[in-house]
Amino acid sequence: MEDMEMLKSYLIPAETPNDFRATYINALSSSGPIQANRANALRNYVKHDPQRKLNQVALAEKNSLKILENKLPCSFMINGRKKAFIKYTKKLHQKDIEDIHDLYGFQIILNDITIGKEAATLLCYDVAKWLIHDMQTPKYRYYVIKVKTKSGNPPEDIRNQIFIPEQEINLGGHSPFVKNYIQNPKSNGYQALHIVLRTPDGMDIEVQIKTLSMYKWAESGLANHEEVYKPED
Repeated sequence: MEDMEMLKSYLIPAETPNDFRATYINALSSSGPIQANRANALRNYVKHDPQRKLNQVALAEKNSLKILENKLPCSFMINGRKKAFIKYTKKLHQKDIEDIHDLYGFQIILNDITIGKEAATLLCYDVAKWLIHDMQTPKYRYYVIKVKTKSGNPPEDIRNQIFIPEQEINLGGHSPFVKNYIQNPKSNGYQALHIVLRTPDGMDIEVQIKTLSMYKWAESGLANHEEVYKPED
């Protein structure tokens, strides 16, 4: 909380986002070795050429589309993003730098209107398994890294509004590579499957697999980041 209070103190007088970023990074640099490491990570965020990184995300999206386009019985969309500065900063204050894998990523969103929530939810697991297997073949040459699910415990009123499969889905040997927030939702009801692709040159790209209902909950429901993080942000 002290770190976020310092963050807010620089946000208030800043005239532009660049002013805020520069002032805050300089302040971190002079606040001890741990903060200096965070400052270096934020400098890299601001200074590195994002186009090369975004091109890598776009390529991973394109490869995912090739794998999925003839396998899914429903429509779907894929969209990429770079994590916002403010959210990356929060992650840096919560985790070690080497444990942050979601600076760049994209979502695969399955349309559950035509096939129903249950069928689309179960299909998310197939998508995860297909990507984990196919992305690591010589054709695509990604690595898939091991991850851990840090689930919450949604209260009953939230659990009643989201679909959680009653029986545990068997991911077999793929389990260590999937963050399973579908059966283990976050406390705000957020659901998705996360996997992390690592490019041959070492860049991590997080893939979030979810249904349209899960996406809407994350964007405008209780799982929306802007709601969850207030008033800290």
